[in-house]
Amino acid sequence: MQFLTVDEAREKVTHWLGAGDHGHPATSPRFKHGDIVISQTPNLPLYLGPKLGLAGSHADDVYRVNAPALTALDGLSNEVHDSHHPITVMLPYEDQKGERRRRSQYWIQKRLPSHLEY
Repeated sequence: MQFLTVDEAREKVTHWLGAGDHGHPATSPRFKHGDIVISQTPNLPLYLGPKLGLAGSHADDVYRVNAPALTALDGLSNEVHDSHHPITVMLPYEDQKGERRRRSQYWIQKRLPSHLEY
């Protein structure tokens, strides 16, 4: 197995993703509007909501626009991952089978319906 230094890894990732306008990697999905490049799904509604008149007129409305993206990430990504590594990500998947089964059942029965309902 080959290990990369931090600088080598950064160079490979930056090359793979394409450098943003400020030399930082721009991750997918990407949206460009004028000189602004926006990446990451939760950032898109934060930017587009007010521009398109979809965020409402109160100062906190823009965060409501962002809530569905964050809810999807929390419930449909983070919690699914945590169901496969319920004790710690440092232990192999195979060493957590009993706990994984219990956590997955709870997630499917209790947490998933609440996220889908939202």
